[in-house]
Amino acid sequence: MKEKLESLALTRISACFTISSLAGSDTGAAIVALAELDDMLEKFYAEHKDLVSPKEYELAKESPDAFVALIDRTHRHYLRLAEEDGGAS
Repeated sequence: MKEKLESLALTRISACFTISSLAGSDTGAAIVALAELDDMLEKFYAEHKDLVSPKEYELAKESPDAFVALIDRTHRHYLRLAEEDGGAS
């Protein structure tokens, strides 16, 4: 469980860093950032399909903020499970 929580935290950091690249005026950097976000989302969805509906997935494809919200919600889910298990891995 600890590894899953750490992985989600790293995914969130990576997504936020990548999203910040979208704010610049460099079109090439924005295109690369969008491709990286798409790759992150695909991996995230493949690993957490049981917690993310197809509709939420489609929304996250359109909105980077929705993607970060899904990461946060998934992290809270696993954190709650870890707390219920008494911190067991």
